[in-house]
Amino acid sequence: MISQSVKTHTYSIDSIDRKILELLARDSSLPTKKIADYLGVTRQTVSARISRLEKSNVIRGYRAKIDYEALGYSTFFLLFLKIGRFERQSLEKALQEFRSSPHVLLDVSITGEWDVMQLLAFRNTAEYDQFISNLRTKYGDVFKDTKSHAILKIFKFPDDFIP
Repeated sequence: MISQSVKTHTYSIDSIDRKILELLARDSSLPTKKIADYLGVTRQTVSARISRLEKSNVIRGYRAKIDYEALGYSTFFLLFLKIGRFERQSLEKALQEFRSSPHVLLDVSITGEWDVMQLLAFRNTAEYDQFISNLRTKYGDVFKDTKSHAILKIFKFPDDFIP
């Protein structure tokens, strides 16, 4: 049995915290002075609030937003996987390999007809075709079925979500 930790405490934020989160989500390198000027509060207020959000793990780190297309990744797919009969070790090996792939931008377990959904990025459809061929050849016993959809345009990434 796999145990999962369940977060039992939520952290309440007000409109200033929410705006700070929104600004940092757009540009994590914004100086506290610019945030303070935008919000009409002191730099010290912004610093204290950011520190509190970090200590409470609402802010878990900072990172660069990557323009995938600038790196040549202009073809995106949603891949749905249905898990078949398998040995647990085979499933873990297959999932670990796919999760560590640089093509996988998002990997989630889902309810319904399919078991796993992945958001994938490729330079072209030939690269995607090779990825899928490898999946079917190497792990056909683990994945009973696959379904994919080409993504025409991405309007919002999960990283863009601000509660």
